[in-house]
Amino acid sequence: MRACPPELKTKVRAGLQREDDYTAPGKPACDWQDRAAREALVDALVLVGAYCGLRIGELAGLRRSRVDLLRGTVEVAEIITEVGGRLRVGPPKTRASRRTVGLPRAVVEELAAHLATPAPPDAFVFTAPKGGPLRVIAFRARIWRPATRNAGLDGLRIHDLRHTAVALWIAAGANPKEVAARAGHTSVSFTLDRYGHLYPESDAALRDRLDAIYSAGQRDQDAAVVDLFQERSRTQRHPRTRGTPPALGR
Repeated sequence: MRACPPELKTKVRAGLQREDDYTAPGKPACDWQDRAAREALVDALVLVGAYCGLRIGELAGLRRSRVDLLRGTVEVAEIITEVGGRLRVGPPKTRASRRTVGLPRAVVEELAAHLATPAPPDAFVFTAPKGGPLRVIAFRARIWRPATRNAGLDGLRIHDLRHTAVALWIAAGANPKEVAARAGHTSVSFTLDRYGHLYPESDAALRDRLDAIYSAGQRDQDAAVVDLFQERSRTQRHPRTRGTPPALGR
């Protein structure tokens, strides 16, 4: 199922509104029984994940001090992993993974609302119910899966938000190098291997722009044309003084 991030947020939030998975008799007590807390967490996480393209460990490791609301950016500098029930906080695995990613204004506003409650700069943006680091395994089992199942999105993974982000960047005109930098990929070739199938639509858009340029040129037959070969030859014979622009034919 393909859906834009705001629609995903709305659907997942609707899934959260069913209380069965949090309070049903015989089920383990869930710390996320506060509906408002669940909604605030999921709203911000879905939009940041689907526009920023952070991995789940990067989302969990994002601290308030790494969010610049004025510039509209987040800096990926730490990740959280869980091994054997223990949380580990550390740097991203590769140099490329440490990056700064810009966000649309609407997402910045959502983040600003999410961070409105005062907290220390080193506090995590996405936290467990009692304020500690987000345990991804518990969040996935107790919040994400029940909510997406209730919303009719059964099978939607948190990592699919990252794929959504890449698809949006490409649709917005980002080239492979830009996508690789935003996603934290180690090479452009990996980006093309993984997401190259999304670029045919981008190529069609490029052809449309070239057609527009051609049409504009047809309408303006008097546009100046510079013979680059002759201009280069003339410059080599008569080197110009630094700071003097080349004379172009009128």
